[in-house]
Order: sequence, then structure tokens, then C-alpha cells
Amino acid sequence: MRARRAKHQILQLSNTTPSPIIEDKRRSTSEPTRRQAPSDSKGTNQRHHRTPPASSSPQVVTFGECTVNGVMIKHHKDKNGTVVSREASLLTIECDISPATMDELVQIANQSQEMAMSITHGYAAAQHYIRRLGDPIVPRFTSIRYVTSSRLRGPSGVLATALSVIFAVKGWSMPHDILVTGSLGTGGKVEMVGSIKEKVKLARNMNMTAIVPLGNLDEVPKMLKDEVITVSSLKEAVEIIRMRIGSNDISC
Repeated sequence: MRARRAKHQILQLSNTTPSPIIEDKRRSTSEPTRRQAPSDSKGTNQRHHRTPPASSSPQVVTFGECTVNGVMIKHHKDKNGTVVSREASLLTIECDISPATMDELVQIANQSQEMAMSITHGYAAAQHYIRRLGDPIVPRFTSIRYVTSSRLRGPSGVLATALSVIFAVKGWSMPHDILVTGSLGTGGKVEMVGSIKEKVKLARNMNMTAIVPLGNLDEVPKMLKDEVITVSSLKEAVEIIRMRIGSNDISC
């Protein structure tokens, strides 16, 4: 059963407003209804793409869904508040794209204010990448969900979130055997995150390939270095995933 979802946060973004306005909202009845995704041999996330109804803006050219496997770390503390162990667990990130009649709206579920601000950077990086592909950025509603009962605080899910937006907008398949961790900085640069050892071990135990920041390579246990893929940019991460499923229509 899917974990109970916490309250949502609505981020209103526009090309002329660099700082988003953040408001806490309860789940809206107008939120797009999730659809069951068909699976294929290369991925699990190339989902339904519909032709927009006649009443929709003619600018809306595509919308869809994507799920990316991320990873989260739970810290176990003793009675004095000292961290005594760390446990990695799978974090499912779901992204829905649907038509909107105003500036881009992003709905992000179940995470802290700090994480919300980090995600805006990932969303902006995804939009910049999409523009470089030559696709118009049209008014659309983006719903991003983190399927966990825990509140997320760090930036390690930003890369996975940006990938979920790009792959949902483009209608690309995301391989189900990839686990992604990493933050994003200026220009789509992939930045280092913590607890890499635990995250890579989780990927191995789940028969997944971990995509991690290049800067974290020295922290990967020697016996696992051949089982990870390092990336230094969002563009490189997209290209590696697309090549993994045999696609090469990714130039930008």
C-alpha cells in the first residue's frame, strides 16, 4: 500500500520571477488523476500521452508521467541524539505533467521547506535542459510526489527530480533498474551528496545500477566502483540513461 501522503506545497514559477512563492495547500480535487502505466522491456515509465481536448490551449504540445528511483537516508540516533547508524531506503519520485492555463505551477508533496527550495533548482535545470532541446516551455501543471511517510530534508533527490520532469515532458521511458542520487548546482552541474556508501550498497542489494555524482567516486567502496555510473552534469545523466535503453535522440 502506498504511504500516506503529507500536505502538498504549491510552487508558482514564472520566467520573470526567480524566487518562487511557496504556499502550503491540502490535496486539491483538481489534481490530475494518476493512471496505471503499461510496462515494457526497457522501462516502466513511458505512459499514456493524450491529445489535448479542443478546449485546451493549442500551445500544449505534450504531457505525461514518469517515475524515477531515488534513495533516502534514515538516521538512527541514541538517547543523546547522536547518530549511531544510517539506513538507505528506496525513494520513489513520481512526476505528472498536465495542461495549465497560467504560468507554470509545480506541486511538490511531502517534504520540508529546505527541500522545496532545493527542488526549485532542479526544476529550473530541467526546464533549461528542455529549452536546449528546442522544445517550447508552455503553461503546464507539474505534480511531483515523493512516496514516503518521512519528511525529506537534504538535496540528494534533486537530480532524480529533474530527470523525472525531463522524461515526463519528453515522454521517454525511465529504466526501472536505475537508482539516482545527486544534487544540482549552477548550469546543471551535479554536486556531491552524503552517505554514498549506504546508497550504493542499497542499489547492489536491489540489483540496480546507481548513478552518483562524480565528486563522490572516492567515497564508493573499491569493490563497488565497477557497479556505479558517475555523472558530472544533468545533460550527461540524461544521455547515459537514454543510451542505456538504446535511444540516441538526445542531442542538445
